[in-house]
Amino acid sequence: MNKHTKFRQTADWKKFRLVLIEKCNFACQLCGTAYTGKRKKMLQVHHLLPVRYDWLEPENFKVLCSNCHDLVERFAIKKSWGIYKDKWQDLLNDFMPKEKK
Repeated sequence: MNKHTKFRQTADWKKFRLVLIEKCNFACQLCGTAYTGKRKKMLQVHHLLPVRYDWLEPENFKVLCSNCHDLVERFAIKKSWGIYKDKWQDLLNDFMPKEKK
């Protein structure tokens, strides 16, 4: 078991995670979808500074649904490609819904 997995099993992490999710009213901070009942388990806590994994400061985290968390993680990988960052962002914009003019 790696140290991140071990840390996620601690009482400190579980309490901190729950407080973050409650403060967001059980809603994803990216798409805004609210979750109730058993579906609350779809909410995840995303680390903005993964190197400071155990630094439990609210500004180091975002609450995301599993779908948005996957999207953010995938985009982070693409963004790390350096010279392709602008091309990747332009490509994403091409697929975003357009507003009526």
